[in-house]
Amino acid sequence: METTYITVDLELYADQPFYTLLSFLNQKYQGTEIYPPDQHHSQWMANISFTDYNSANRCLESHCKWLESMPEDVRKEWNNISHKVMNIGYNTSSTHQAFIEQIKPSVIKQLSNLALGFAFTLYPIELEDQ
Repeated sequence: METTYITVDLELYADQPFYTLLSFLNQKYQGTEIYPPDQHHSQWMANISFTDYNSANRCLESHCKWLESMPEDVRKEWNNISHKVMNIGYNTSSTHQAFIEQIKPSVIKQLSNLALGFAFTLYPIELEDQ
């Protein structure tokens, strides 16, 4: 099996609940929840998986555009979120000599405009096959 794109997750962590933002997120992704701090996580948190595209670029671009449409009251809460990250997940394999997927500069600019971090999670396929 070759290296493949899986999804983009929006990860949010904050020192206080973000119910106005949650309401905005639920307009598009019903069932999104925020979780209070517990013994494993010291902050309020939410995670949404965006699985509606077959490329990281298209997914990031579309969801950044949607997030840019936040009303002002939602944006105020968004700005107080301490950890905002778009995390791209890939199933990785040694089948490729080198796997490359470019994220366009325009998408990186969108991420920056939203103060969104950018991360990768790599899941090794070979370990799953054993």
